[in-house]
Amino acid sequence: MCIRHVQFFECPSRDGVHKRHSIKSNILCSNHFPCPDAHWEYRTSEYTQMCPGCSGEPPEVPSQRPHRDAWDRDMAMDNVWANNYIEGLANAVFAWDWARHFSQSDMSSIKRITELYPTFFLERRCKEHAHRPSRCHCEAAGPLAYLYNPAAAARRHFTDEAAARFEANAQVQSEFARQIFAEIHRNLAAECTGSNVYFTDGIARQPFFSTEAVMRRQATIDEIIGKAFKTVNDELLESAAANGEKWTDAHTLMESKAYRRKGLVQFMCQIAVYDNGFSMARFCIVVERLARVIQTPQWRRSSGVVALEKLANAVSFPPSDANAAGYGTGTGFEELIWQAMAFFTGKREVWAREIRNYTAKRLVFQQSVEDVTDAELQALIKNDGVQEECVICYADYWERPSEKEVPPAVSSPTAAERPRPRPRRRLSAQESNLSNLSNVSNQIRRLKWDDDPNVQLRMFGASAAGWTVLDRGEQPVRIKHCGHIFGRSCLFRTWVTEANDPDLRPACPMCRAEPPDGVIRMMEGFLGPLMTRGAAWGLPTSLLSLVRGQ
Repeated sequence: MCIRHVQFFECPSRDGVHKRHSIKSNILCSNHFPCPDAHWEYRTSEYTQMCPGCSGEPPEVPSQRPHRDAWDRDMAMDNVWANNYIEGLANAVFAWDWARHFSQSDMSSIKRITELYPTFFLERRCKEHAHRPSRCHCEAAGPLAYLYNPAAAARRHFTDEAAARFEANAQVQSEFARQIFAEIHRNLAAECTGSNVYFTDGIARQPFFSTEAVMRRQATIDEIIGKAFKTVNDELLESAAANGEKWTDAHTLMESKAYRRKGLVQFMCQIAVYDNGFSMARFCIVVERLARVIQTPQWRRSSGVVALEKLANAVSFPPSDANAAGYGTGTGFEELIWQAMAFFTGKREVWAREIRNYTAKRLVFQQSVEDVTDAELQALIKNDGVQEECVICYADYWERPSEKEVPPAVSSPTAAERPRPRPRRRLSAQESNLSNLSNVSNQIRRLKWDDDPNVQLRMFGASAAGWTVLDRGEQPVRIKHCGHIFGRSCLFRTWVTEANDPDLRPACPMCRAEPPDGVIRMMEGFLGPLMTRGAAWGLPTSLLSLVRGQ
């Protein structure tokens, strides 16, 4: 299931009445293809905070929970979607597990990989464009894929590891095998291109699930799988009692097979835990469907997923009988479960460090600035000569700094460029470079906003990848310790998300005044004194930056 998320915010306006701004984003699940329209879920969230367009805060890091959250979906499509999702995941797990036991002397490798090649292709395909895996540079399919969907990133990680196991096999690398695989690849690529199964509306980054959300999903897994395995034990005990016999070796064998199927289900559920492309309701459906295969086949109804039944049958064989049965699998999944948990834990630690740095710098910003109403601004313009526009983006306060039409959703930053609306006025180095300490400072100029039109557009005109910001209008804010006024969105990005130079601290773009000691001490209380000792803070937030590769 994929999600279309619409978020509504309460933003300040020129007349003092809150405006209702909204943004839209698309969240894809980790399945091979974007879901058909009938399978999508629709989420509507309402916040009492400013929208990202007005505040400058990245949309993937909401500063508060929504005070109202509504979900909608076509429940008649639940079974169809669950079958599609589990089918793709089961095929992937079959390929991963078979690769673990792949022998370099396996004479059936070409035949087996021919059967598994569609899985390798679909797991590594680019969902946005018809890119080959070796030539895809889309961010949502690269090293930062976990920022879009951690489960999709994990599936690609396991697929890459499985594919690497075949590289040393002489048969797989033979010219005959290459011709076979190339033909399969061309057919699959033509099928995907012909069916137009690519998502062109933009994929949005999403925050990692909170510990609370992960624990809630994990508790659901433990409850459902625990009940399923208890049912197996109860059925075995009833079977032994019905025959008037004690527990036999046959019952032990059936229990051991169920235990192996339980490990399989736990691993598949571990991948689904971090899939942010469907709601908790859909997650429960997936876990319940997977848990069916734990029970003994002759005492349960089918799951309805051919690939899952095949995989469950394969893992039921003891390791000594697996290869004889032709499956090449059958061992426990504890190692894969550990690898999945290690993958997600590592990504969560990276994200946690980023959010810690971001939260600390946002705290400095919040304590160093104050909002300016339009009445105050007009008085300052009249009496003190304050400019009517933000000196960073040269757009009037309360107005969106791009053309009036809504910018289209864009692909991930490194994907192929698409037409986008141009900003109303570019930030010019000639205009801003009046002196080293006036107008836009070196702190801002070092970001090369005036060197790259696409960077300017992302900063001042368009949205982050996958986000459609329907409204915006940055509010003027005053830096408390020096009194200079800037647009909130521009100043926030300058001090927080784009402030990734370890040798510089946040400072006023006009006079270079830094926050007072009281604010610094507050930050030290949040991070500890060792984190802020010296001339530089070293608190990068590059994952949240819109200036990629600068």
